[in-house]
Amino acid sequence: MTSRTDTPIATRTLKIVGDGLEQKVEIRIYKPIDKTTENFDFHCEYEIDWPGKTLSSYAVGIDPVQALQLALNKIGIELYTSSFHKERRLKWFELGSGFGFPVPPNIRDVYEGDDKSL
Repeated sequence: MTSRTDTPIATRTLKIVGDGLEQKVEIRIYKPIDKTTENFDFHCEYEIDWPGKTLSSYAVGIDPVQALQLALNKIGIELYTSSFHKERRLKWFELGSGFGFPVPPNIRDVYEGDDKSL
């Protein structure tokens, strides 16, 4: 990854439910970093703590706002295409109410609950 700050600018905790148990899924979003001196644009790193494994990734934008927007979209894609969502075990507040992350227009049919208003 890149040289991000260690403190996230935003976090969200989702839960995986099943068999009477709840397991936390922590999402961390980091401040976009200016990579223009390295012939890149801005990178916005994020992490998702899935059970047994942390997904670390980033989005690239032409400025910090676009990098952040694209990172939020990538997180939404990861959540809505996860096996936990497909098994109807992933929740933010209530099952089926959505996760509060946007996704690109070409997959908005995956939205459920409150996310349909995004």
